[in-house]
Amino acid sequence: MTTTPTDAKDHDTRAVAFALVAVVASSLAPLGIAIGDGADSPFLFSAAMRFGTFAMYCVFLVAVFRSVLFDKSVVAVVVRRVFTWTMAFVIVQQFDYALFALASRYVDIGVVAVIFGAATLMRVLLMSRLFVRYQRIWPDGLLLLLTGLLGLWFAIASDSGKFLGLGDAAPGTSVGVSLAVLAAAAAGMTAFGLRWGVDLARALPTGKVRDPDNPLISLCCVLTGQGIANLIGAGLQTSIGFAGGESITLKSVGIALATGALVASVGRTAMRMANLTTTNLGINALTYAVPVVSLVWLLLFDQADVLRLDYLAIGAVAIIITSLLINFEAEIRFGFKALILALWAAGTFVYLRDGMMVQLLSTDWVWPGETYVAAVTLSATVFILLLSFRTTRLAARTQDEDNRIFALFSTVDLLARRGLIDPGVRTHLLDVDSSHDPEQLQAAYRQALVLIAEAKVADIGNEDVELLAHAESELNAVVHSRRHGIELGELFALMIFGGITVFLALASRPSVSGWIAFLNDVLTALFSAVIVFFMVHVWDMHGDRSTRILERQPDNEQYGVAFRDLRNRRFEQGTSTVIGLGIIAVYVGLFWIKWLGAGAV
Repeated sequence: MTTTPTDAKDHDTRAVAFALVAVVASSLAPLGIAIGDGADSPFLFSAAMRFGTFAMYCVFLVAVFRSVLFDKSVVAVVVRRVFTWTMAFVIVQQFDYALFALASRYVDIGVVAVIFGAATLMRVLLMSRLFVRYQRIWPDGLLLLLTGLLGLWFAIASDSGKFLGLGDAAPGTSVGVSLAVLAAAAAGMTAFGLRWGVDLARALPTGKVRDPDNPLISLCCVLTGQGIANLIGAGLQTSIGFAGGESITLKSVGIALATGALVASVGRTAMRMANLTTTNLGINALTYAVPVVSLVWLLLFDQADVLRLDYLAIGAVAIIITSLLINFEAEIRFGFKALILALWAAGTFVYLRDGMMVQLLSTDWVWPGETYVAAVTLSATVFILLLSFRTTRLAARTQDEDNRIFALFSTVDLLARRGLIDPGVRTHLLDVDSSHDPEQLQAAYRQALVLIAEAKVADIGNEDVELLAHAESELNAVVHSRRHGIELGELFALMIFGGITVFLALASRPSVSGWIAFLNDVLTALFSAVIVFFMVHVWDMHGDRSTRILERQPDNEQYGVAFRDLRNRRFEQGTSTVIGLGIIAVYVGLFWIKWLGAGAV
């Protein structure tokens, strides 16, 4: 059955609705732990949560999948698959909220909620190893990991209020942070639950029990595995709780049961439904909002009490954007990621430079006089001139190469299909199109020339000889253009003035206050981030010259334009744009509090 664009759009709309339900439900779990005094008896509270989740799964599965689960052959398969290594990890995952509640004994629950948000990142990393569908999701640089770790550090520092003085924090802070990280790691093992469910679905007997065209069978199998793991996990945590001398009130038990039944189970089921409704993996990005929404709930109900809420906000933003950039392909090149990271880094630096940075470096950030804007403008002007010169030349060269390789390949492909030249020449031309290493380019070029020369001496007509001669001429022109590497001098000058511009903008500010200081900080952060984006974008443009523009079509022997990603990335692009605007909004709010709030500088 063919899926029309309208159907795909409807599926995406329903998927977004399911994902939003999952976000709201999952974000309520920390609030349930807080108001239910989960920190007083973490393992017993979590055990009650697991019992509630198990009960809700049972009700749902019996109501929807009774005919499947009550089949003897299915029961036999389920029993056999309980004793597998994946189920062991799914059971370990059931301890996430027990560790969460235990961590909240030592650090504020708002801090734990933000650190717990890193579970999404860990789940993504596990997905990349457990599922072919997720193979593309993998960190592509130390910079992303560093940003996530800095965000984690900010979240930790928010509890003590000292970013560089964590040694002065409460003795249990390190214990609480370690437990929160373990809780996030356990929550990330949800990926094993999906793996177990997928394996079970494949092992089910065919016929009336297993309908290959029904994606809900996957949901049935995943929830079956989760239900079993919840029951086993609840039993284990009950034993641990009583062995540890824990006691729990009826109120806490009731809140825990309700949290498990109405929060954990609904959140997990709704998110799985979202992924079954659409093939767009970008839908998972909405889960990155869970720690932020959790923090909002905790603040609304006066359950979070950190010394530096601004540090917590900065840390939460860093953790969310790190997960977003690792998972998303809203933009193929690194430029978009660099822009998002630069927005966070520049905003954080500008926000802190009049406080923590002054104390750290004993430096006066104020630029006296009226020369600040002139200095920044001069440096930025030179940068823009160099940037315009460089991008114009590179864009013109890339466009010319693309046009030539299209014409060249069309000519040679036509002759190959007529049997007048070895079809292997097409592979060599594709290598010429994508090679950026000089040796690889030279090898592909020589092999293509050999095949063209062999075809020219064959018994063919004069018109075909002229076509081959023209193809050889175009090949020479393309290779001559592509053999030019990076113009290091131009790029070095560009980076010098870009770096100077960012340094002048960030390292000082004019002697102003109030509204003018607020606007100056906002514009400085945005200005610096955009300069960084332009510098990375120029490097990215070289990547266009090493990306294939032609490829073999999957359904025939023909060659055509290469589509880098056939998935519809509109959702990812839209979500990424919202995330970018959200980052800007967070820092605008922080700058407002800094310069115009009650405790303004």
